[in-house]
Amino acid sequence: MKRTPFPGAVFALLLLNVVSAWADKQKEQSTEGKAIDALVENWVAAHDKGDAQALGKLYAADADFVGIDGTVIKGRDVIVAMYTNVFAQLQGNKAKVSLTSRRWLAPNIVIDDGTWKVIGVLPKGAPTSGRYTTIFRKQNGQWQILCGRTMVPATQTALDN
Repeated sequence: MKRTPFPGAVFALLLLNVVSAWADKQKEQSTEGKAIDALVENWVAAHDKGDAQALGKLYAADADFVGIDGTVIKGRDVIVAMYTNVFAQLQGNKAKVSLTSRRWLAPNIVIDDGTWKVIGVLPKGAPTSGRYTTIFRKQNGQWQILCGRTMVPATQTALDN
């Protein structure tokens, strides 16, 4: 007489496969997350040195950036030019970023949300802190910034209008 496998045993094997795949994914995301964390640390270090060329190497060739004033710039070379101009005008500023969430859209696409703060001399009335969203893409084995969005929280009076 042929026996049918116990349904609980089949379920247990399926569950074990799911748990194993989930653990593998978590391990991969942890390793890749550390690579993204290192990229962010390199961004802060290059910013604090006023090194626009080093910053440029962290951006994808087709990257885009939206500044706190809503200006949209596209392409690594234009982003480098923007940082070169900023660093020439505002020397010695330091950046601080704090991650609040990270979401994996695909194995090679990650979205970080967090807060930013600039310490140093800024134009009168310029914001010194806000929120950011950065999209990272891994291409040819390397993580790069694909999109950067800096935001300043709206004031309550602006929301009331």
